[in-house]
Amino acid sequence: MARHLDDVSTEGLDRVTRLAARALHAPAAVLSLRDGAEHVLASSSGLPDEWRERRGELLDDAAPAAICAAGAIAVADVRAAPRLRAGAVASAANAVACAGAALRDRDGDAVGALWVLDARPRAW
Repeated sequence: MARHLDDVSTEGLDRVTRLAARALHAPAAVLSLRDGAEHVLASSSGLPDEWRERRGELLDDAAPAAICAAGAIAVADVRAAPRLRAGAVASAANAVACAGAALRDRDGDAVGALWVLDARPRAW
C-alpha cells in the first residue's frame, strides 16, 4: 500500500472522488497516489463494486502518469489516444472521455492524480 494512504482518511478521499464526478457531471472518478514510480488506487467513485476492494493495489494504467507529467489533461475522446484508452480504469468505466489533474505536495512534486471519466465523448 502506498505510504500516502497511511496518512489520509479513506473517507475523505472517497468524498473527493464523489465531488469530482458530481462537479463535472461525470459517472466516474478515480484518485491515485504515487508510490515511487507506480500509482496506487486510493479511491474511486462510479466504478464497478470490485474496484473498492482494489484500494491500495498498483494501477496498470497510463492515465495517472500522463496526468502527473502534464499537470492536467482533458481528452474529449480517448479512442484517439490508445495509451489512455488501454488502461484498466478506462476499461472498467467504459471511458471515452477523461479529464484529470495532478495532486501536488507543498514542494510542487506530483504525489498523485485525480481524474474523471465519462462513457461518451465530451468537451471538458
